[in-house]
Amino acid sequence: MNRARRGQKLFRDKEDYIYFYDLLQETSEMFNIKISAYCLMPTHYHLLFQTPEMNLARCMRHLNGVFTQRYNIQHKCDGTLFRGSYKSIPVEEGLIYSVKRGTENEPRNVAIYLMRSLRGEPLLKIGSEFKLNKHSSVSSIIERTKQKLQKDKKFKKRIEKISKLLIKGQEEILPLFLTPLCWKNR
Repeated sequence: MNRARRGQKLFRDKEDYIYFYDLLQETSEMFNIKISAYCLMPTHYHLLFQTPEMNLARCMRHLNGVFTQRYNIQHKCDGTLFRGSYKSIPVEEGLIYSVKRGTENEPRNVAIYLMRSLRGEPLLKIGSEFKLNKHSSVSSIIERTKQKLQKDKKFKKRIEKISKLLIKGQEEILPLFLTPLCWKNR
């Protein structure tokens, strides 16, 4: 995980998200990392990945350094983009997909809640996407998220903002997939 300094936006526009995603793919190939999950938010990002070659520091230096250079050129600014070094929490391989409570799983739990509330996905399908064996685990996560939405006003605002961004993003991206592809004759 890493955050932009002084709460500024890490991703100012759609191109920043796309570039970071492409850079993350490039970094995973270059450093042989296995990405299990990622979550990109306007001011920070979360990554869940394995480093079989024990090269986390080199990988993160490349990812954050190259992104900062491109960001500074693109947005005509200079200096550091991130508020400090990345935060890493080691997770045992068997626990990566386990269901547990806590802030480490908040992005996953929000994603599960949004898949159900925005897309109406069946519990079994959501469970298989997140490697949860029981649909009751998915249902429990959704109910806990609903309860947190009722109790925590800041959390509710964040989820509403994410929902609006997802809906807006889908409205922008959908026409790209509906446009017919043109192939040149060979």
